[in-house]
Amino acid sequence: LNFLIDIGHGAKGLELHKKWSRRIIEEFYQQGDMEFKSGFPVSPLCDRSGNIAKVFIYLYIFSLISDYFFRVKKGF
Repeated sequence: LNFLIDIGHGAKGLELHKKWSRRIIEEFYQQGDMEFKSGFPVSPLCDRSGNIAKVFIYLYIFSLISDYFFRVKKGF
């Protein structure tokens, strides 16, 4: 359920969706920074030097999934 809360912003208005997308990306990057400083391999999507496009692709896919779950919850 927490996972759906994190990505549920995709079902909101565009400006709110963009705001939360940026927050999630920053959260991923902060996790990657901590992993790097601790000597662990950096998780996928958490590397600041990586390709930002793949992060947006994943977030878009999650937005579609969250939209589906909200429709199911409301009974279409």
